[in-house]
Amino acid sequence: MEKVAYIIIALCMLFACDGNRQHEDMLMRARIVMNEHPDSALAILDSLYCNKAEMNRHFRMQVLLHRTEAQNKLFTQFPSDSIQTELVDYFDRHGTRNERMLAHYLLGCVLSDLGDSPEALQAFYDAIEMADTTRTDCDLYTLRIVYGQMAMLYRRSRSSGHSSEVYVTQHFSCSDCKKSLPNLDYVHRKKRLTQKNWDDSHPSELTAKNRPNLLVINPL
Repeated sequence: MEKVAYIIIALCMLFACDGNRQHEDMLMRARIVMNEHPDSALAILDSLYCNKAEMNRHFRMQVLLHRTEAQNKLFTQFPSDSIQTELVDYFDRHGTRNERMLAHYLLGCVLSDLGDSPEALQAFYDAIEMADTTRTDCDLYTLRIVYGQMAMLYRRSRSSGHSSEVYVTQHFSCSDCKKSLPNLDYVHRKKRLTQKNWDDSHPSELTAKNRPNLLVINPL
């Protein structure tokens, strides 16, 4: 009888491992198609999220992170920043640098859509600080988008003048992204100079419809 019990336990563990592997494969497929086909990625992630009760907390939060990313790419209007704040709180403690950067970026996007431009800009700065450009696995694609969003905020706010926008965009005007990443000390000095004159009088212009998903640039 004891032997039968051990066999049943072993089979349950095997099926659980197979289920976890299947979930991980689905998440990987969603991430692969995310940038080109966010609608397909969202469909995969929605089906995954239906089984969230079967997942451990870390994997569930990873699914939620990329599900929110897909919704953001599809210009979903979030009623509040509660999900994004939860993601930032979790991944700041338990995530990789890329996950932290993505979480802060998503928080900045929803704050921008909600009309809170100064807090959105702060979230984008925080996202930049999470990036480790010395690592080969650094998510440079998302980092480019973060700078694009910053440039849009500078331009829309009409508070920092032309130079800030030009600075942010020009550093992504060459084809070699790694060589064109801005110096963060300079970015922070810009932040301190412009924050004093921040003009938040046009929050309605920062809506999801006119928020670009990626800054369009022409390589040199």
